[in-house]
Amino acid sequence: MWTPLIVVVVARRRRPRGNQLDRILLMLRELMRGRRTVQDLADEMDVVPRTAYRYVKIVKRSGVRLLQKSEGQNSFYWVDKASVRKALGL
Repeated sequence: MWTPLIVVVVARRRRPRGNQLDRILLMLRELMRGRRTVQDLADEMDVVPRTAYRYVKIVKRSGVRLLQKSEGQNSFYWVDKASVRKALGL
């Protein structure tokens, strides 16, 4: 006699892979509009804050002048628009 095997598949929301560049450009657009916290950026890009921090590091390494100011427990980031244009070759 055989015992039926029951497999339970838990559906979870999967983010499309390969759109890191899209999210980084979205982050640059948000940072050009004004000061944002990492949590603001993470919410806008639909990622966890750790990923947003990783994207901030990528932007810093790309040559974009990323400015930061700490107020209490929050750190605010924004970019110098001229450095974004220069980094993108515009």
